Amino acid sequence: MQVKYESDMSPKEKRQAEIAKIKALSWTDKIVHMWSYHKVILFSPVILALFIWGSISFVQNLRYEDVLNVAVSHGDMTLDRLTIVEELKQNLGIESQYAELFIDGSYFFSDMQDHNVIQKFVTKVAASAIDVFITDLVPYNHYHDAEFFKPLDLIFTQEELDQLTIINGDAIDMTEYVEQLTHFFGVHYTPVYFTVIGNVDLEQVNLGRYVRGDTIRELVFLLTGITPSVTR
Repeated sequence: MQVKYESDMSPKEKRQAEIAKIKALSWTDKIVHMWSYHKVILFSPVILALFIWGSISFVQNLRYEDVLNVAVSHGDMTLDRLTIVEELKQNLGIESQYAELFIDGSYFFSDMQDHNVIQKFVTKVAASAIDVFITDLVPYNHYHDAEFFKPLDLIFTQEELDQLTIINGDAIDMTEYVEQLTHFFGVHYTPVYFTVIGNVDLEQVNLGRYVRGDTIRELVFLLTGITPSVTR
């Protein structure tokens, strides 16, 4: 009888030969054989499940959108950020479960000598990933001189500005409100300044409702308790 080599077999014949080979093996040899030659078949349900889960997660993540990004110089890293963020969102009237508010208190500038922190900050600013910068004197002076901050009269009315202590037209001296800043942002120093990054799009609308400039205004009203103008 002429022996038919595997290379001469049709796909159907190859499958039949493989099945016959596996049937002839002991249970132990079956497991070894399947593990050695058919890992993809064994793991295909797992791979499929991971693919489906990953696809669902990807689509879900697309629905999330940041409504405010706050960077804090020398913030207290022991704060319960999740609880604080939820409290802030509630106070600011941010109700959507897909609206994200970020607080990053990891900017320890060390008198502007830590180049890694400086690079991180500049990179985030360039990527429009920071809206508000709450800071102490040294970083403020450094970035004020570099014209990093937005003039506050583009955000607040004159009536609102008159109720605040404005520094150089681009910062709010928040020293008298430090208790609020300590609670929400872990600030334990004075003086402390509230600034808005210059490249922030104040008219940007998130999730069809939240205007970034208005969210920044509401944050200042929350922290200071000043009376907002009826009209801007």
